Amino acid sequence: MNKQQNIGFIGLGVMGEPMCRNLSTKSGLRFTAFDRREEPLTRLAQVGVGRAVSLAEMAASDVVFLSLPDGEAVRDVCLGNTGLITVLNAGAIVVDAVPGVPNAVLGVADAVPGVPNAVPGVPDAV
Repeated sequence: MNKQQNIGFIGLGVMGEPMCRNLSTKSGLRFTAFDRREEPLTRLAQVGVGRAVSLAEMAASDVVFLSLPDGEAVRDVCLGNTGLITVLNAGAIVVDAVPGVPNAVLGVADAVPGVPNAVPGVPDAV
């Protein structure tokens, strides 16, 4: 890796907060998190995760993980007026960890020009 990667994490609920903590503490990469609630951001700050106050602060992220409650939240975060798609740099990767909503991922991918494909689900080999 030639440069320090910036990792964003959106959605710090029951699944997202532990995922973010684990990835940030074990990877050595720079993490910035966004959530509507203050409490998980405060806890993650104790392990070095930066705090974003808006989605626009995800613009510097090379990879953004989403751990949101449902497909509607994924669409809002990605495609809303100030959504991720409006702020991320070309080449940024969005990883959707929302369980059971592959149609939401495909809908977002279809709405973004230049996205070659989206692969929902988990390969059998994993």
